[in-house]
Amino acid sequence: MFNKIMIPVDLSHWDKLSRSLEVAQQMAQTNNATLLLVGVEGNLPSQAAHNPQEFREKLAEKARETADRTGLTVDSLPVHSNDPAVELSSALVTAADAEAADLIVMASHVPGLMDHVFSAHGAYVARYAKASVLLVR
Repeated sequence: MFNKIMIPVDLSHWDKLSRSLEVAQQMAQTNNATLLLVGVEGNLPSQAAHNPQEFREKLAEKARETADRTGLTVDSLPVHSNDPAVELSSALVTAADAEAADLIVMASHVPGLMDHVFSAHGAYVARYAKASVLLVR
């Protein structure tokens, strides 16, 4: 049913991704699919990494750790953005299309007041991605 399952990840919030990672891993095992960890990076230092090279290395390490723990094929894809805060949602949709992901498993949060004013990343991805999208809380 699914061949490539994309998981958008924020390395600075890796500890909050356990539920979406677990769901994606179960889907991958059921479908004999590849997992693809996608992180959007910028040029400036962040909580996740001091520079783009360090970001790429950390994302690749998380993919290796996940592969070792699950026995699945896990790849990583760092996506560069000049302004990740603004371009995150569209960068994820573009990456999913470019990588031919057929399922996106994405962590979400319980909607709050601001989500009625500003669209959440998950809502944008679900609306514009060609792939199926599963938002996990």
